[in-house]
Amino acid sequence: MPPMPTRFSSRTCPGGGVVSYPAADLQAEVAFLSMQVHWTLEEILTLEHRDRNRWIDQINDLTE
Repeated sequence: MPPMPTRFSSRTCPGGGVVSYPAADLQAEVAFLSMQVHWTLEEILTLEHRDRNRWIDQINDLTE
């Protein structure tokens, strides 16, 4: 196997890895939705990030 080209193996440029959603933000979203609509943790976590935020925005609009 040939060596990895230096443009991909440089330590100056982080590579790969999974970028995750900040845990504190996720916990806040879960707490808000479970308090407002009484969904279970499983139901909330199966939502895509974008969908959770849409629900949060809708609830906020209705409660203002």
